Amino acid sequence: MDFPDDVYEIREHLGCIGYTGWLADVPVLTEEDAELQVTIYPYSDLEKAVFSKAAKNDSLFDLNRLAKYLDRHSSMESEFVRNIDVSGFQNLYLKLSEPKMPETDKLVIHAKLARKEYDFTPDACIVERTIPVSQAEFFNLRNNPLQDNSIIEKYYDDMYCDNDGTRHCLLVYDEKQGDGLLIDAQGADYARYAQYIPYAKLLVEQHEQKMEQTAEPEETPEISGISM
Repeated sequence: MDFPDDVYEIREHLGCIGYTGWLADVPVLTEEDAELQVTIYPYSDLEKAVFSKAAKNDSLFDLNRLAKYLDRHSSMESEFVRNIDVSGFQNLYLKLSEPKMPETDKLVIHAKLARKEYDFTPDACIVERTIPVSQAEFFNLRNNPLQDNSIIEKYYDDMYCDNDGTRHCLLVYDEKQGDGLLIDAQGADYARYAQYIPYAKLLVEQHEQKMEQTAEPEETPEISGISM
């Protein structure tokens, strides 16, 4: 099989040879007595540079996630990857996916661009709860959206979808950097439906300011010489 691929497609391939476990439980560097023997064949210089970072605790899930990132950044050079001082696919992915601030006076937006999308028709999403979190917590959620998360589990009842398709969501954002994730877990403890939201913190602050202004009572004008 080739990487990257859809997680469920990979599980189906593995199922054909009798393995039904999770990708996160399949090590890339397998021991001789392992249940499933894995052999990786890196071809390009970039693939070889990436595989040189492999560590004992790396899994097929880690490899596939890293391959997806590199597939979206096909211009990345092998020498750049080799010079990154980390060990393991997990750490390499975290390093590569750190928010970058290019040296420019132009507007910088962090976004995940979709390739060859058919349309960009959005859903109406009501933010039921805004949740500021530390940068470490946000990075963990952003980089592992399919893992169970205590924040999503805690506010389980705030996320649902109306009959007309309106979604009710959480907006979890990095209290330092400001970007966020809009999440509708739809009964799960992970981010089943989610979208990366640039400048989420700013959007929240602007909305709160607008609500405060709307809530302020109008002052009754005083008319000189008339008593009530």
